[in-house]
Amino acid sequence: MANQNTDVADSPEPMYHQIISTYLDNKSVTDTAAKCKTSAVKVRKVLITEELWSSRTSIEVQHYLNLGKTTAQIAAILCTTEKAVQQYLPYTRGLYGGENPSVSAVNSARYRERIRIAKANVLKKTRSLAEENHWPDILESLSKQEGSTMLEITNDQFDNEYLRLHLELLDSDGSPVDAETTSVLQKFGDVQYGKTITRDILVSKDMPLWALNYAIQRCFGWQNSHLHRFCLPDAQFRALADNNTKNYARLVGVVFRSPWMDEEEQFWADDYEDGSFKTWLKRKYTAPYKSLCYGESLYQCEQDVAELEQRYAYCRVQRTRYDNGSDFFGDPEAISRAEYLRLKAKAPLKTKKATKYGHFEVSYKEVHKFAEIPFDSIRWFGESVQAESLLERLPVGEVLHPLRDCTKMPVKPPMQFSEFMTAEQCDEVARCTGSDSPVAQPHVHPFTDTLYYNYDFGDDWHVQITASQNADDLIESKRLTSEELDEAVLQLRSKRRPVCIAQNGLPVFDDVGNIHGYAAFLKCISRDIRKKVYAVDDIEEDEDSSPYPYQDKQEVLEWAKSLGWSKRRVSNKNLL
Repeated sequence: MANQNTDVADSPEPMYHQIISTYLDNKSVTDTAAKCKTSAVKVRKVLITEELWSSRTSIEVQHYLNLGKTTAQIAAILCTTEKAVQQYLPYTRGLYGGENPSVSAVNSARYRERIRIAKANVLKKTRSLAEENHWPDILESLSKQEGSTMLEITNDQFDNEYLRLHLELLDSDGSPVDAETTSVLQKFGDVQYGKTITRDILVSKDMPLWALNYAIQRCFGWQNSHLHRFCLPDAQFRALADNNTKNYARLVGVVFRSPWMDEEEQFWADDYEDGSFKTWLKRKYTAPYKSLCYGESLYQCEQDVAELEQRYAYCRVQRTRYDNGSDFFGDPEAISRAEYLRLKAKAPLKTKKATKYGHFEVSYKEVHKFAEIPFDSIRWFGESVQAESLLERLPVGEVLHPLRDCTKMPVKPPMQFSEFMTAEQCDEVARCTGSDSPVAQPHVHPFTDTLYYNYDFGDDWHVQITASQNADDLIESKRLTSEELDEAVLQLRSKRRPVCIAQNGLPVFDDVGNIHGYAAFLKCISRDIRKKVYAVDDIEEDEDSSPYPYQDKQEVLEWAKSLGWSKRRVSNKNLL
């Protein structure tokens, strides 16, 4: 490179790396110079030397240097001074006479990775400008650099290691949030996109559901003080078992938790005692992930299912038929084989005459063997776990199919039992049969497009979870940049825990009474805003139906704060 500036700084060697590290954190030349107590010119020259920063001027200077121009000639072409040109020249020997190691050779994997991503972003910018101006010398140089130093977070790499999860808060019955609640969330709850509170996070595919639970708690502001479960949409739940009780039993320990799971086993990871609750949560959703829940082992589940089949080998079930033709099945009642044969001999099968009750009638009680029990009756099997609760040792990558756009509802038909229990899957289950080790459990292939997280069965919060292989919608809407996505992937790799890449709406909190109670809370603490800005005249009438009628809004606010609620927004990269 012709006539390059060869100044060598008289600062000690650590300054060189301090400039690099500081800039990687704040992405500002000015702030880096202030923090490192040096000049912006020196910071720029260090970054240009290491290919971590560029501007239109620096790229133009590089172009004319490649053509053999002197600094004086470049200054004349760019209509500036030689001194100004020299500010955009790299150090030829490095700041420390060539004795300092290359930044990318520093013995820190995370540091090297950040360097590579920063270089990739600089090279993208350089290529764009070179292509625009048809500078073949720059393009040729870029091709060489890209082949050896540039890191691209490609879709393939993203697919193989990570998933982007879209977490969307639903109504208390699992349906979309109604228009009235949406209006409150948009006016007072900082919901700027869509109709409800959402979070988008990057997770590794090997993150198990039990760890995801803690990440969801942190994302939405809950305190892990109530029960929770992961479950499937009803259509997928039915399809996966083909509406067949025997098939459901085969999936216990493979996909579903045992309905007779011991209560202590459910809460094996809830060991918080004192100290910072946020720090405790962070440890829970940080890798490495290792389940210690023996109650979810295939061996224990098989034992529970064998006991279940023995208990309900013969039973009778009461069917309630409504006028619209729908049925409701009651709790299976275990009976002896002799009683089953006696009732079976009756024609038609019945124990009493149907009785009409308004819009429905109770039909005759039906008798069944275990495999014939109406599928809807399995909901009564659970003593402490609901039948549709998923095993929480399952990694998200073995549960969710990635969608092209995870913000839109999937259109693919639900997976059937035969599609899931392939010959390979049956072999995998057989391989693990008899083992109670939490580690040696069968792997499964993704079986749903949508997952539900149900928290606090009293307030009945529901979060819909979908996955995708990209964040294109966030980038297109300018809620996220490509550089921020690269940084998030790097943070996930280095810190080994999920990263939030987008937030929409304020956090919620425990015991507020689901999404409707939360909307009432927002209206309560926003009374002055509503009167002044939205010209709400029916405040008193509206508050008669509120959970906080005529209560002092400051008292309500203090109560919420005592439960961990805060209106202060935490940055995406610091949320988890």
